[in-house]
Amino acid sequence: MQRFLKRRLLKKYPAGAELNVAVGIAKLGYECEYITQIGDDPFGVFLRSELKKAGVGTKYVRQAKTGPTGIQFKQLVTKGDPNTIYYRRHSAATRVTVESFETVKIHSNDFVHITGIFPAISTGARQLTDYLINEARSAGATITFDPNLRPSLWLMKTQ
Repeated sequence: MQRFLKRRLLKKYPAGAELNVAVGIAKLGYECEYITQIGDDPFGVFLRSELKKAGVGTKYVRQAKTGPTGIQFKQLVTKGDPNTIYYRRHSAATRVTVESFETVKIHSNDFVHITGIFPAISTGARQLTDYLINEARSAGATITFDPNLRPSLWLMKTQ
């Protein structure tokens, strides 16, 4: 029985393309801020705590009163692509607004990293992405973009 239980444990990790880049930048010794919106729930508390432990700034991590923190489950495999199940619909991040992030300050010596994942989760996320790109361009910052195509997320918006 003990052996069976050990194999069935669920392990919780902070993850995501953008977060992985932020953690990598912090590990290199650079100042880094993460921009997102989390829920007022244990997953949001966990994520904020893990960002801080990794040296990633949380000044622009907003906590919403509505919507849970988005999560995903990824199958552990020894070869091939794992199955991934997203629970992002109606999450706090899908409810972002440009107005909630107008205090984000981007400077000419900043690097702004964006993926195609965030704008795929909602209209508000797409508007915020456009806003941040325009702010970065206006400031003369360097913008990096990873399309990181997730068709299931784009399809989610139309369902």
